[in-house]
Amino acid sequence: MKAVVFDLGGVILESPIPVVAALESSHGIERGGLLPVLIDPGASFALLMRGEVDPGDFGPQFAEETAALGVGPVDGATLLERLETTVTVRPQMIGAVVAVRGAGYLTGVITNNWRKSINPDSHLADLFDVFVESWKVRLVKPEPEIYIETCSRLGVAPSEVIFLDDFTENLATAKDLGMSTILVTDPDYAITELGRLLDLDL
Repeated sequence: MKAVVFDLGGVILESPIPVVAALESSHGIERGGLLPVLIDPGASFALLMRGEVDPGDFGPQFAEETAALGVGPVDGATLLERLETTVTVRPQMIGAVVAVRGAGYLTGVITNNWRKSINPDSHLADLFDVFVESWKVRLVKPEPEIYIETCSRLGVAPSEVIFLDDFTENLATAKDLGMSTILVTDPDYAITELGRLLDLDL
């Protein structure tokens, strides 16, 4: 192995799922009620991730979509604000990234996100050799092209990469391309598994 590539939300950062659940609860929406509009590849949230919708335009578009779905209107600006301000870094995963990089492995990120979703003052990108954001490359996971682009930037073959993500759909594409994969449900277990694959004490 030559490189380890991480997802952000649900891996390096705490999962955004509880944030969405809290938003649903505050609007009297059944758990999972916002999911259809969040996973629809033609809806505004997916287009936001591709950089095809500006964050400033997303709020009213999301409100219209949730109203049409019968669970809104929910202002998309509220969703983005909560995701940006309440999802926190997992310190143990940061420690693992630093240790992996210190052992001589390349490190990267593939994240589905939107412009300004990451506070530039956090310097999070500085921890990685390559930092691929969906809105910049106009590609989203699980499209294979975003994984191929990341490998190209790292200068490695997919078979030389370990990829960590919290969604099985995203891992399936990586595995099809030849990557080794780790499903992150418990960060501590994922770190142990990563250490096992790299023969490192993380």
